[in-house]
Amino acid sequence: LPICLFSCTRRVYASNRLAFSSVRYRFIVELRYFSSSLSNPILCIMSSLIAISPCKSRKVDIVVCFCYTDSKSLQYSKFKSNYEYALKAINNSNGEALEFTNLNDNSELVDHAVKLDGVNIRYASKRHKANKELCHRAISSNPLALAFVPHKDDIELVMLAINKRPSMLAYASERLRGDEAVLRYALERCPKTIAYCSAPPRTNASFMLEAIKNWGESIAHCHVSLLCDYDFMLAAHSIYSDSLVYASDRLLVNKNFILAAMMQDISALTFIGPALRYSIEFWTDVIKLNKSASIHMPDSIRNSI
Repeated sequence: LPICLFSCTRRVYASNRLAFSSVRYRFIVELRYFSSSLSNPILCIMSSLIAISPCKSRKVDIVVCFCYTDSKSLQYSKFKSNYEYALKAINNSNGEALEFTNLNDNSELVDHAVKLDGVNIRYASKRHKANKELCHRAISSNPLALAFVPHKDDIELVMLAINKRPSMLAYASERLRGDEAVLRYALERCPKTIAYCSAPPRTNASFMLEAIKNWGESIAHCHVSLLCDYDFMLAAHSIYSDSLVYASDRLLVNKNFILAAMMQDISALTFIGPALRYSIEFWTDVIKLNKSASIHMPDSIRNSI
Protein backbone atom coordinates (compact mmCIF):
# COMPACT_ATOMS: atom_id res chain seq x y z
CA LEU A 1 0.00 0.00 0.00
CA PRO A 2 2.76 2.61 0.82
CA ILE A 3 4.42 1.82 -2.52
CA CYS A 4 1.09 2.36 -4.30
CA LEU A 5 0.56 5.71 -2.57
CA PHE A 6 4.11 6.81 -3.32
CA SER A 7 3.68 5.91 -6.98
CA CYS A 8 0.42 7.86 -7.15
CA THR A 9 2.01 10.88 -5.48
CA ARG A 10 4.96 10.96 -7.87
CA ARG A 11 2.62 11.03 -10.85
CA VAL A 12 0.66 13.88 -9.31
CA TYR A 13 3.88 15.86 -8.91
CA ALA A 14 4.55 15.36 -12.60
CA SER A 15 1.40 17.37 -13.37
CA ASN A 16 0.74 15.13 -16.33
CA ARG A 17 -3.02 15.41 -16.97
CA LEU A 18 -3.31 12.05 -18.71
CA ALA A 19 -1.30 10.20 -16.08
CA PHE A 20 -3.20 11.99 -13.30
CA SER A 21 -6.48 10.94 -14.79
CA SER A 22 -5.53 7.27 -14.90
CA VAL A 23 -4.03 7.31 -11.38
CA ARG A 24 -7.05 8.87 -9.67
CA TYR A 25 -9.29 6.22 -11.20
CA ARG A 26 -7.03 3.38 -10.07
CA PHE A 27 -6.80 4.81 -6.58
CA ILE A 28 -10.53 5.20 -6.14
CA VAL A 29 -11.26 1.67 -7.35
CA GLU A 30 -8.82 0.34 -4.77
CA LEU A 31 -10.18 2.64 -2.07
CA ARG A 32 -13.73 1.34 -2.44
CA TYR A 33 -12.66 -2.04 -1.07
CA PHE A 34 -11.13 -0.73 2.15
CA SER A 35 -13.14 -0.49 5.36
CA SER A 36 -14.08 3.00 6.55
CA SER A 37 -11.52 2.69 9.37
CA LEU A 38 -8.77 2.36 6.75
CA SER A 39 -10.12 4.59 3.98
CA ASN A 40 -10.20 7.75 6.09
CA PRO A 41 -6.54 7.50 7.15
CA ILE A 42 -5.60 6.78 3.54
CA LEU A 43 -7.40 9.92 2.43
CA CYS A 44 -5.68 11.91 5.16
CA ILE A 45 -2.30 10.71 3.88
CA MET A 46 -3.21 11.64 0.33
CA SER A 47 -4.46 15.06 1.43
CA SER A 48 -1.18 15.73 3.24
CA LEU A 49 0.90 14.64 0.28
CA ILE A 50 -1.13 16.78 -2.12
CA ALA A 51 -0.95 19.75 0.25
CA ILE A 52 2.85 19.86 -0.13
CA SER A 53 2.65 19.19 -3.86
CA PRO A 54 3.96 21.84 -6.31
CA CYS A 55 0.45 21.77 -7.81
CA LYS A 56 -0.84 24.28 -5.24
CA SER A 57 -3.43 25.79 -7.57
CA ARG A 58 -4.96 22.36 -8.24
CA LYS A 59 -5.00 21.17 -4.66
CA VAL A 60 -8.79 21.08 -4.26
CA ASP A 61 -9.41 19.57 -7.69
CA ILE A 62 -6.92 16.79 -7.04
CA VAL A 63 -8.42 15.88 -3.68
CA VAL A 64 -11.93 15.96 -5.05
CA CYS A 65 -10.99 13.80 -8.00
CA PHE A 66 -9.37 11.25 -5.70
CA CYS A 67 -12.48 11.16 -3.53
CA TYR A 68 -15.26 11.32 -6.08
CA THR A 69 -14.33 9.68 -9.37
CA ASP A 70 -17.11 7.27 -8.36
CA SER A 71 -19.84 9.14 -6.44
CA LYS A 72 -20.47 6.11 -4.21
CA SER A 73 -16.92 6.36 -2.88
CA LEU A 74 -18.05 9.49 -1.01
CA GLN A 75 -19.52 7.20 1.64
CA TYR A 76 -16.00 6.07 2.52
CA SER A 77 -14.65 9.59 2.79
CA LYS A 78 -14.14 11.93 5.73
CA PHE A 79 -15.15 14.77 3.36
CA LYS A 80 -18.84 13.87 3.16
CA SER A 81 -19.67 16.65 5.60
CA ASN A 82 -17.66 19.20 3.60
CA TYR A 83 -19.90 21.47 1.52
CA GLU A 84 -17.32 22.13 -1.22
CA TYR A 85 -16.50 18.47 -1.78
CA ALA A 86 -20.15 17.43 -1.58
CA LEU A 87 -21.09 20.00 -4.22
CA LYS A 88 -18.33 18.75 -6.50
CA ALA A 89 -19.47 15.16 -6.05
CA ILE A 90 -23.11 16.07 -6.70
CA ASN A 91 -22.14 17.85 -9.92
CA ASN A 92 -20.08 14.86 -11.05
CA SER A 93 -22.87 12.35 -10.39
CA ASN A 94 -25.96 14.16 -11.68
CA GLY A 95 -26.99 14.68 -8.08
CA GLU A 96 -26.86 11.07 -6.90
CA ALA A 97 -23.93 11.73 -4.54
CA LEU A 98 -26.37 13.53 -2.24
CA GLU A 99 -27.21 10.05 -0.93
CA PHE A 100 -23.71 9.67 0.52
CA THR A 101 -23.23 13.10 2.09
CA ASN A 102 -24.09 14.17 5.61
CA LEU A 103 -25.57 17.34 4.13
CA ASN A 104 -28.93 16.14 2.86
CA ASP A 105 -30.59 18.79 5.03
CA ASN A 106 -28.63 21.59 3.36
CA SER A 107 -31.12 23.60 1.28
CA GLU A 108 -28.61 24.70 -1.36
CA LEU A 109 -27.26 21.20 -1.98
CA VAL A 110 -30.70 19.62 -2.03
CA ASP A 111 -32.05 22.27 -4.42
CA HIS A 112 -29.04 21.77 -6.68
CA ALA A 113 -29.38 17.98 -6.71
CA VAL A 114 -33.11 18.23 -7.46
CA LYS A 115 -32.40 20.68 -10.26
CA LEU A 116 -30.05 18.12 -11.84
CA ASP A 117 -32.65 15.35 -11.54
CA GLY A 118 -35.91 15.60 -9.61
CA VAL A 119 -35.72 12.01 -8.44
CA ASN A 120 -32.78 12.98 -6.22
CA ILE A 121 -35.35 14.26 -3.75
CA ARG A 122 -35.38 10.69 -2.42
CA TYR A 123 -32.02 11.46 -0.77
CA ALA A 124 -33.23 14.68 0.87
CA SER A 125 -34.11 14.97 4.55
CA LYS A 126 -37.71 14.63 5.76
CA ARG A 127 -37.85 18.40 6.22
CA HIS A 128 -37.15 18.99 2.53
CA LYS A 129 -39.44 16.20 1.36
CA ALA A 130 -42.24 17.92 3.25
CA ASN A 131 -41.65 21.12 1.26
CA LYS A 132 -44.42 21.13 -1.36
CA GLU A 133 -42.72 23.76 -3.50
CA LEU A 134 -39.54 21.66 -3.69
CA CYS A 135 -41.61 18.56 -4.46
CA HIS A 136 -43.34 20.46 -7.26
CA ARG A 137 -39.95 21.33 -8.80
CA ALA A 138 -38.75 17.75 -8.39
CA ILE A 139 -41.82 16.27 -10.11
CA SER A 140 -41.59 18.87 -12.88
CA SER A 141 -38.01 17.70 -13.46
CA ASN A 142 -38.74 13.98 -13.16
CA PRO A 143 -42.29 12.69 -12.46
CA LEU A 144 -40.85 9.59 -10.77
CA ALA A 145 -40.08 11.90 -7.83
CA LEU A 146 -43.73 11.38 -6.78
CA ALA A 147 -42.70 7.93 -5.55
CA PHE A 148 -40.35 9.47 -2.97
CA VAL A 149 -42.37 12.37 -1.55
CA PRO A 150 -45.03 12.29 1.20
CA HIS A 151 -47.55 14.32 -0.86
CA LYS A 152 -49.13 11.35 -2.62
CA ASP A 153 -52.58 12.57 -1.60
CA ASP A 154 -52.03 16.05 -3.08
CA ILE A 155 -54.15 16.24 -6.23
CA GLU A 156 -52.08 19.08 -7.73
CA LEU A 157 -48.80 17.16 -7.49
CA VAL A 158 -50.38 13.90 -8.61
CA MET A 159 -51.96 15.56 -11.66
CA LEU A 160 -48.61 17.14 -12.49
CA ALA A 161 -46.87 13.76 -12.40
CA ILE A 162 -49.62 12.07 -14.42
CA ASN A 163 -49.50 14.79 -17.05
CA LYS A 164 -45.81 14.09 -17.57
CA ARG A 165 -46.01 10.31 -17.22
CA PRO A 166 -49.47 8.70 -16.81
CA SER A 167 -48.07 5.58 -15.15
CA MET A 168 -47.19 7.73 -12.12
CA LEU A 169 -50.80 7.16 -11.06
CA ALA A 170 -49.35 4.02 -9.44
CA TYR A 171 -47.70 6.21 -6.77
CA ALA A 172 -50.77 8.28 -5.90
CA SER A 173 -52.67 7.65 -2.68
CA GLU A 174 -55.42 5.04 -2.65
CA ARG A 175 -57.98 7.82 -2.36
CA LEU A 176 -56.76 9.55 -5.53
CA ARG A 177 -56.41 6.26 -7.38
CA GLY A 178 -60.13 5.87 -6.72
CA ASP A 179 -61.03 9.42 -7.75
CA GLU A 180 -62.84 9.24 -11.11
CA ALA A 181 -61.67 12.72 -12.17
CA VAL A 182 -58.03 11.75 -11.58
CA LEU A 183 -58.54 8.39 -13.30
CA ARG A 184 -60.15 9.94 -16.36
CA TYR A 185 -57.28 12.43 -16.57
CA ALA A 186 -54.82 9.51 -16.57
CA LEU A 187 -56.90 7.34 -18.93
CA GLU A 188 -57.09 10.12 -21.51
CA ARG A 189 -53.30 10.04 -21.66
CA CYS A 190 -52.82 6.27 -21.40
CA PRO A 191 -55.77 3.82 -21.21
CA LYS A 192 -53.56 1.17 -19.59
CA THR A 193 -53.36 3.18 -16.38
CA ILE A 194 -56.67 1.56 -15.45
CA ALA A 195 -54.43 -1.13 -13.94
CA TYR A 196 -53.52 1.28 -11.11
CA CYS A 197 -57.01 2.31 -10.02
CA SER A 198 -58.18 1.30 -6.54
CA ALA A 199 -61.19 -0.91 -5.78
CA PRO A 200 -64.22 1.47 -5.87
CA PRO A 201 -64.08 2.42 -9.60
CA ARG A 202 -63.66 -1.25 -10.55
CA THR A 203 -67.21 -1.91 -9.32
CA ASN A 204 -68.68 1.03 -11.26
CA ALA A 205 -70.29 -0.43 -14.40
CA SER A 206 -70.56 2.80 -16.39
CA PHE A 207 -67.00 3.83 -15.58
CA MET A 208 -65.55 0.44 -16.52
CA LEU A 209 -67.52 0.28 -19.77
CA GLU A 210 -66.07 3.67 -20.67
CA ALA A 211 -62.60 2.31 -19.92
CA ILE A 212 -63.27 -0.78 -22.08
CA LYS A 213 -64.19 1.49 -24.99
CA ASN A 214 -60.77 3.13 -24.69
CA TRP A 215 -58.90 -0.15 -24.23
CA GLY A 216 -60.62 -3.52 -24.47
CA GLU A 217 -58.32 -5.27 -22.00
CA SER A 218 -59.56 -2.92 -19.29
CA ILE A 219 -62.13 -5.61 -18.58
CA ALA A 220 -59.36 -7.62 -16.94
CA HIS A 221 -59.34 -5.02 -14.17
CA CYS A 222 -63.07 -5.12 -13.43
CA HIS A 223 -64.25 -6.26 -10.03
CA VAL A 224 -65.43 -9.89 -9.95
CA SER A 225 -68.98 -8.70 -9.23
CA LEU A 226 -69.12 -7.11 -12.70
CA LEU A 227 -67.70 -10.22 -14.37
CA CYS A 228 -70.70 -12.11 -12.97
CA ASP A 229 -73.21 -9.46 -14.04
CA TYR A 230 -75.43 -10.52 -16.97
CA ASP A 231 -76.15 -7.04 -18.35
CA PHE A 232 -72.65 -5.68 -17.84
CA MET A 233 -70.94 -8.60 -19.60
CA LEU A 234 -73.33 -8.38 -22.55
CA ALA A 235 -72.56 -4.67 -22.86
CA ALA A 236 -68.82 -5.35 -22.56
CA HIS A 237 -69.03 -8.09 -25.21
CA SER A 238 -70.73 -5.67 -27.60
CA ILE A 239 -67.74 -3.34 -27.20
CA TYR A 240 -64.90 -5.86 -27.03
CA SER A 241 -65.48 -9.32 -28.48
CA ASP A 242 -62.92 -11.03 -26.23
CA SER A 243 -64.66 -9.86 -23.07
CA LEU A 244 -66.10 -13.33 -22.44
CA VAL A 245 -62.59 -14.57 -21.68
CA TYR A 246 -63.13 -12.92 -18.29
CA ALA A 247 -66.80 -13.86 -17.82
CA SER A 248 -67.72 -15.99 -14.82
CA ASP A 249 -68.27 -19.73 -15.29
CA ARG A 250 -71.88 -19.22 -14.26
CA LEU A 251 -72.51 -16.96 -17.25
CA LEU A 252 -70.71 -19.23 -19.70
CA VAL A 253 -73.16 -22.06 -18.99
CA ASN A 254 -76.19 -19.74 -19.08
CA LYS A 255 -78.01 -20.60 -22.30
CA ASN A 256 -79.87 -17.30 -22.59
CA PHE A 257 -76.70 -15.29 -21.98
CA ILE A 258 -74.68 -17.15 -24.63
CA LEU A 259 -77.49 -16.88 -27.20
CA ALA A 260 -77.79 -13.13 -26.55
CA ALA A 261 -74.01 -12.71 -26.82
CA MET A 262 -73.96 -14.78 -30.01
CA MET A 263 -76.48 -12.41 -31.61
CA GLN A 264 -73.99 -9.60 -30.97
CA ASP A 265 -70.92 -11.52 -32.12
CA ILE A 266 -70.82 -15.16 -33.15
CA SER A 267 -67.38 -15.52 -31.57
CA ALA A 268 -69.22 -15.85 -28.23
CA LEU A 269 -69.67 -19.55 -29.06
CA THR A 270 -65.95 -20.14 -28.61
CA PHE A 271 -66.25 -19.34 -24.89
CA ILE A 272 -69.17 -21.57 -23.86
CA GLY A 273 -68.80 -23.96 -20.96
CA PRO A 274 -68.78 -27.77 -21.37
CA ALA A 275 -72.37 -28.11 -20.13
CA LEU A 276 -73.58 -26.24 -23.24
CA ARG A 277 -70.88 -27.31 -25.68
CA TYR A 278 -72.20 -30.86 -25.82
CA SER A 279 -75.93 -30.03 -25.49
CA ILE A 280 -77.99 -30.99 -28.55
CA GLU A 281 -80.85 -28.78 -27.34
CA PHE A 282 -78.53 -25.76 -27.12
CA TRP A 283 -77.05 -26.22 -30.59
CA THR A 284 -80.50 -26.75 -32.09
CA ASP A 285 -81.49 -23.30 -30.80
CA VAL A 286 -78.20 -21.82 -32.03
CA ILE A 287 -78.72 -23.13 -35.60
CA LYS A 288 -82.26 -21.73 -35.63
CA LEU A 289 -80.85 -18.28 -34.89
CA ASN A 290 -77.77 -18.47 -37.11
CA LYS A 291 -77.02 -21.36 -39.47
CA SER A 292 -73.42 -20.23 -39.96
CA ALA A 293 -72.83 -20.95 -36.27
CA SER A 294 -72.40 -24.62 -37.16
CA ILE A 295 -68.67 -23.99 -37.71
CA HIS A 296 -68.33 -23.82 -33.91
CA MET A 297 -70.28 -27.03 -33.34
CA PRO A 298 -68.42 -30.12 -32.03
CA ASP A 299 -68.33 -33.00 -34.55
CA SER A 300 -70.22 -35.31 -32.22
CA ILE A 301 -73.12 -32.82 -32.08
CA ARG A 302 -73.02 -32.09 -35.82
CA ASN A 303 -73.53 -35.77 -36.60
CA SER A 304 -76.49 -35.95 -34.23
CA ILE A 305 -78.47 -33.00 -35.60
